[in-house]
Amino acid sequence: MDFRVAEEALTLREVLVDTTVEQPLESDMILPDYCPDVARLLKCELVPGITSRQLGASGLTVDGTAQLRVLYLTEEGTMHCAQSLLPFSKTIELKEAGEEAQIQLDARCDYLNCRVVSPRRLDIRGAIALSVRVWVNRPRQVVTGASGGGIQVRSRMLDPGMVVGRADPLFPVREELELPEEAPGAVSVIRGDATAERTDFKVVPGKVVVKGEAHITALYTDEAGGLQQAAFDLPISQIADLAGLEEDCVCDLSLSAQQVEMSVKTDAMGEGRVLVCSMLVGVHLTAHRTREIAAVTDAYSTAYETQMTTLPVTVSRLAQTVYEDFTVRHTFEAPGLAEICTLWAVPSAGATRLEEGSALLDGKLTCCLLGRDETGGIVYREYTGDFCQRIPLSAGCGELSFEPVLGLSAISATVGGGRVETKAVLIVSGPVYCETRETVVTELAVDETRPKHPEEGSALVLYFCDAGEHVWDIAKRYNTAPAAIEEENGLEDEVIACRGMLLIPSAG
Repeated sequence: MDFRVAEEALTLREVLVDTTVEQPLESDMILPDYCPDVARLLKCELVPGITSRQLGASGLTVDGTAQLRVLYLTEEGTMHCAQSLLPFSKTIELKEAGEEAQIQLDARCDYLNCRVVSPRRLDIRGAIALSVRVWVNRPRQVVTGASGGGIQVRSRMLDPGMVVGRADPLFPVREELELPEEAPGAVSVIRGDATAERTDFKVVPGKVVVKGEAHITALYTDEAGGLQQAAFDLPISQIADLAGLEEDCVCDLSLSAQQVEMSVKTDAMGEGRVLVCSMLVGVHLTAHRTREIAAVTDAYSTAYETQMTTLPVTVSRLAQTVYEDFTVRHTFEAPGLAEICTLWAVPSAGATRLEEGSALLDGKLTCCLLGRDETGGIVYREYTGDFCQRIPLSAGCGELSFEPVLGLSAISATVGGGRVETKAVLIVSGPVYCETRETVVTELAVDETRPKHPEEGSALVLYFCDAGEHVWDIAKRYNTAPAAIEEENGLEDEVIACRGMLLIPSAG
């Protein structure tokens, strides 16, 4: 008997770690000599960024830097900003990660407390929430076909997705930004901020060329002591390397900006007409590749007893990538607020629900603004509003999972009548996975020592079938070939369309 079995490797995505850990941060901040004394705190900010990650014998070590900004007022009522960079490091225990593990990280401020110890000393206590997701590609040998020995196989086309690789390089960017002619000159920068978004990218072997734009805002003081705001749009073009990347890969790609620092550059006349912006632009790239495989899900022999081993699997593939913007509007009560000097926002994603071909994304938007009250004094206000956004999904399969990442593109606001109205443009990005659950055959054999003996009698059996029955199940029950039933009854579909009578031929 010439019995043969064909096998192929089915790539399965196995998540090793999916957790959020806390990294405490403490600092005894002494104001530098050029900063005046603190009279009253307005706002303390902690913006963490990840600079490196390393897999080792002890686990995954994540290093980063948190940018601390302290906005405060002096006794004279003028606003100033003190900044500091706080390094942090966290090791997460991993088992069986290996060099091929893919790592996805995200850091955000969990909480922050600032206390004035003295006019020149601040006590800082806070924590960073570090989201960690680590997965590996696990190849499993599965049966994809068999012949000889009367074997019949039932197959299903699976299209497992394999993560080719992930890269999160950081690129330093330094740019001199000239103030508009009509804008007053700058003396000092109170607060600088930037967001980054992609506009286009192209995949070439081993790398991706990405173009985007950084939206930069600066709050500065002019020569008269007034507060001014300037905004700039800066084109970005970077090349990120990724081993194994090919043109047929599907990529999930986004940009970020971190460690934004701004200063004033004076000309020969002593005028501050140029703002110098330095920051790190992050390119966050995940590349996927899909390969179809016809996996055997059931088998039997019409001539011999069959031995097989099965394995339940969940096959994940990248169905689509999402990258789109949407607008969120809120109205907040703002008694006593007369003017907005500058504002920024921090979006956070909540639960994601799948409904009728769309993802419903719940989230919160915290709007932070510096302004003046009716007496002209500087005030800080913070407002938080909920939102729910419907994200259309083009992928069609039974079970979808969406892992969204939220970013801020732009925010504006108007104030009047004791209210403030905000308008924020958010960017949602992330992969949409299609998950298929199936039981596949990993080992298959026929036992020649245990032949099947056909029952004596008619070569045909009459069978009354119901609509919705599968030819495979009927053929297996009567130990004959599905193709023989289809040919005998002129069937074109494996699923019986309507109730009726079938002729079941003998396997002999």
